[in-house]
Amino acid sequence: MTALSCIPASSITVYRGVKKDLAGKFVRGESVTFWSVTSTTFNVEVLQEEMFLGKVGDRTMFTIAAKTVRDIQPYSAMGLTESEFISLPGTSYDVQGVLDQGALKIVQLEENVAECMLDFEPDVQAYAALEAGSTVAPALSSPSTATPAPFPAPVVSGGSATMSPPAAPAAAAALSLSLLSPPDVALIVAPRAPITKATPPPLRAAASEETSSTRWI
Repeated sequence: MTALSCIPASSITVYRGVKKDLAGKFVRGESVTFWSVTSTTFNVEVLQEEMFLGKVGDRTMFTIAAKTVRDIQPYSAMGLTESEFISLPGTSYDVQGVLDQGALKIVQLEENVAECMLDFEPDVQAYAALEAGSTVAPALSSPSTATPAPFPAPVVSGGSATMSPPAAPAAAAALSLSLLSPPDVALIVAPRAPITKATPPPLRAAASEETSSTRWI
């Protein structure tokens, strides 16, 4: 979604056809939100194709005054044949009117940018830091001058070496996750202290209380 939102938004009238009667779900004066990626076209003639709107049966055609649709023609396998524009999930529309033409229903929508439910716009500052090869995004406030806490050495217990949970590195603590737009994820790999193989304690002899023989513990 972040990549799709990088395509410049277009403010044009687009159309969408569905081979169902959906008019009952739209009431003039109300607002609706489309929660999926929605395919539309700016060429109304494309809807004549049977796979879109066709010419018979119950059908609903949407006329949409869009403001943030994305032109995916350069990236589509269909090229320019479908004149396809995409609207992002969470786009809201105001219902301007519903026209009943028998089997064909026409729903007129206008995009309401103020009611947009999701924000996929990339954070330019965070991406610039990542492209520069930094694993740490620039902090919003002044960076701390505290000395980073070192990773603890292995602790030998019972003949085996274990690692205590290390303190969070200063680099990770300074990362401002608010700079990264979801669903982007930054992976920070911090160096770990080497774990050395501990030498087991020497065996010691103890006299058995039950026998005069010696047993090893």
